[in-house]
Amino acid sequence: MRSTLVGAFAIVAGLAIVATSAAVVSRAHAQEATAAVFFGFLSPDKNETIPLTVRATVSDVTCGTANVTAVGEGLGFYLITVVSANEKAGCGVEGTPVTFLLLAGEIDPGSPAAQTQAWTVGTQRLDLSAVPDAAFGAFVGELPMGPGLGMMRWSGASATPIEEAVGTIARQVKSVSHFDVPSQSFRSYIPGAPAIVSDYLLVDRDDIIVVRVR
Repeated sequence: MRSTLVGAFAIVAGLAIVATSAAVVSRAHAQEATAAVFFGFLSPDKNETIPLTVRATVSDVTCGTANVTAVGEGLGFYLITVVSANEKAGCGVEGTPVTFLLLAGEIDPGSPAAQTQAWTVGTQRLDLSAVPDAAFGAFVGELPMGPGLGMMRWSGASATPIEEAVGTIARQVKSVSHFDVPSQSFRSYIPGAPAIVSDYLLVDRDDIIVVRVR
């Protein structure tokens, strides 16, 4: 029964991607090739909630805002147009980084997404996830829409306990693997398993991991 439901969701999600992709292309053409259009899925945060709004900024200037649509399995979908500096002073110029803020309500100042992207004219897919504490650091990277594997990089300080680092991933984590260059071997961490099972206990800055999520 579960496999049937998962398969059905995959089909629905696939159809949604096709349909929304067509809308994205149409909207991009409507912008007369003067704006950047981003779209993608949003992962739920640690409280299993998704934001209501996405705001795109360039150097603290708001250059686009879009509502988030719930699409099932706790995921959200967004489509946002980020205008150029020709339309609004301080906004997009080719190659400038775009930051995305995730808002839970109208008076919420927003929290930064883990992902950023360079502004360029055209349409790009960019899936977003929340960073619980930007000052502390986070695992940054793209996760699959559903269960599966993703590759992420640690942006925080070295010697961070793995439990704290994994806590910044806004998904349920099943396992983490890291290739240790000095020993030329893989080290792993499995949340909730006996300590003897895991040998990847401290995360160093710029560590690359392969993470399996539900």
